[in-house]
Amino acid sequence: MTAALSDVSTAVARRGAATARKAGLITSMVLSGLIILLCVGVGIAHTVFTLQGEVELLLPAAPVSDGTWSELSPKITSGTPESFILTLEGVESEGLAQYAALMGVGFAAIALFFAFVYYLCHRLYRGKPFGRLMTVGFAVSSAVMIIGTVALPSAWTNINERILVDAGISLADAPFTAGYVLGAGDALTLALGIFLALLAAAFHIGSRLQRDGEGLV
Repeated sequence: MTAALSDVSTAVARRGAATARKAGLITSMVLSGLIILLCVGVGIAHTVFTLQGEVELLLPAAPVSDGTWSELSPKITSGTPESFILTLEGVESEGLAQYAALMGVGFAAIALFFAFVYYLCHRLYRGKPFGRLMTVGFAVSSAVMIIGTVALPSAWTNINERILVDAGISLADAPFTAGYVLGAGDALTLALGIFLALLAAAFHIGSRLQRDGEGLV
């Protein structure tokens, strides 16, 4: 009797876990779809406003000499300003098209990544996580994140400098530079890219073992 009750409890627990897992996967697919739509909408809005001459630049602060800080108080030995958000309107610059294109590529990359997440959740829901397309998806996502993190600073620096110069802003007198602000998001993106590379390797091995197992049946 006790064994029978234990088996029933185990079966109920397994069904509950399976139901919760399916609910989680469905929720993830819905959220991925919403994020894709959000990326498309925000990307289009950014492109329209940018091409109309409205742009918002995130710029690193220019170095400030320690003497400037000591003028405020002799107790201040140094200071480190971080960044400025500069909003421009009515700008005419060839850099705006490059800015819009780079932002569009960024939002498209995010949308494609979450489309891949949707596909991954769908395969997990069906109980078929492994496959060649999954391995390729992880590998491509990893490459885009790692290459993007490395290449973006130079690209944004050139675009920012072009827009600022065409807007008539003298960088020699400005409290900011035309560089790129490296933040926690960049470090997180790089770490995620490396993690996805490891997942790609794991899925490649899993797919091969699955094919070998199917060949033995």
